[in-house]
Amino acid sequence: MEKIIVSGIHHRRLIDPINLLEKAFAEEWATLNECIPGRLTATINWLKGIDNKPLPTTKEEEVMAATVIQWLGSPVGQCFLDEVKARHLRLKRKAGKV
Repeated sequence: MEKIIVSGIHHRRLIDPINLLEKAFAEEWATLNECIPGRLTATINWLKGIDNKPLPTTKEEEVMAATVIQWLGSPVGQCFLDEVKARHLRLKRKAGKV
């Protein structure tokens, strides 16, 4: 298996100690996509796959995925996740699940 690109286009931001959550997101993504003996495919290949069959990815797809994952750890990405959690709670209340 060819090594998966796990760095996003803004990987320089991970050097700044202010962005520790962003760094944690990026490092966890890298861990999920490591080339480990016995593991035939990386997480990103399963995400692209259909019907439980992993598919190969392009370098552009790998960089984009890594960029989005890193972004989720940024202050703006965290606001997005907070909004998603709030929406989820509203949907659960509306459905009578809370």
